[in-house]
Amino acid sequence: MKTEEIERRIAALQAMYRLRFAGRARITRDGSLMANMVKEAGTLLDHLGAGAGGELAERIDQSRQTWKKELRLIREAQQKPEEIQALAELAERAVLIHGRYLRHFAGKNRQTRDYALLSDMISELHELLGSVEDLTAGLAEGHEEEVRAYVEPIVQRAKLYEEELGLIEEAIASAPPEQKMSSYAMISNEQFRLYEAHFAGKSRLSRFPQLLERMIRQLRDMLASMEALEREGFQHEANVRNRSTVRERLSLFEEELDKVREERSRTTLDQLVGAFGTAANQLFSLWESEYAGRPRVDRPLEPLVDLCDALADLERQSTDLDERVSHEGNRRNLLLMRDFLHLFSSEFDAIVEAKAKAASEGATG
Repeated sequence: MKTEEIERRIAALQAMYRLRFAGRARITRDGSLMANMVKEAGTLLDHLGAGAGGELAERIDQSRQTWKKELRLIREAQQKPEEIQALAELAERAVLIHGRYLRHFAGKNRQTRDYALLSDMISELHELLGSVEDLTAGLAEGHEEEVRAYVEPIVQRAKLYEEELGLIEEAIASAPPEQKMSSYAMISNEQFRLYEAHFAGKSRLSRFPQLLERMIRQLRDMLASMEALEREGFQHEANVRNRSTVRERLSLFEEELDKVREERSRTTLDQLVGAFGTAANQLFSLWESEYAGRPRVDRPLEPLVDLCDALADLERQSTDLDERVSHEGNRRNLLLMRDFLHLFSSEFDAIVEAKAKAASEGATG
C-alpha cells in the first residue's frame, strides 16, 4: 500500500472518530465500529512495516492506542442495564433540542421569535420525559443517581423553555400597536423563509409534515392577531397588506401540506427510508462543501442554522419511524443523522466563538 493511500485512510478513520465518538457518551457508542477502527489502524501500521513511516507511523499508533482505550471504556460503560443505555440516548436527544434552543432563542429579541417552534420543542421534551417514565418503571434499585443525572437536565430545560415561552408571549402582548404590527410581520416572514428553505423545490416525500403544520398554525395565529389589531382601532396600510399576504401564503401552505400527505400516503416503507437517506446525504454534502475544514471566522451562521434544522426534522421523522417499525436501513440512517447533528451543532458553537474572538482581537488591536 502506498504512503499516500495510508495517509488517506488514517485521515478517514480520524474523521470517523470525530464524527461518531468525540465528546459523546460512551454508553451510547458503537463498540463494534470502534473495534474495526482499531483493527484497521493496526493494518495500516503493518503496511508501513517495522521501523518505517516515521511521523506517520507515530500518528497512526497514537490514534490506535487512544481508540483501544476508548473501546475498553465503551465496553465497560455498556455493562450497565439496557434501560440506562436508553436513558443516555434520550439525554443526548435532549442535548440536540437544547442546541436548537440556543440557536433560535437565547439572547434574541423576544418580540420577533417563532414561538410555535418553542412550543414544539417543549412538547418534544415532554415526550422524552414520558419515555423516561416507561424506561425506569421496571429498572432495578441502585441506579437512582444515574437516572437523576440523566433526567434532571431534561426537566430543567423543559421548565426553562416554558418560562421563555411565557415571556415571549408577554413581550408581544404588552407592546404598543405599531410594535405588535412589526412583530407579527417578522414572525410571518420567518414562516415564509422557512417554506423557501425547507419545502420549495424539495422532494415532498422527505419533507416534514409537522413542520408545515406548525408553520400553518403560526400564520393562522398571526392572521388572527393582525385582525385583532384592526378591531381594536389600529388602522395602518402596512397591516392591511401584511394580512393579505399571510392569507395568500396560508392557502399555499395548506395546499402544499395536502400534497405532502398525499405523496406520503402512496409510498412504501423502503421508499420512505430511501427518501430520508437521500435528503440527509444532500445535507451532509452541503456541510462538506461549505463548512468542513473551512476557516470558521468567515463561515455564515444562518445557513448552518437551516442545515441543523433540516437535519433535525429528518432525525425526528426517522425516530418516529424507528419507534413504529423495525427497519435496519432506517436505524442505520438515524444513528448517522444524530452523529452529524451533534457535529453541526458543535460547529455552530465553534463558529460563534471564533467570530467573537476575532471581533475582540480586532477591537483591541
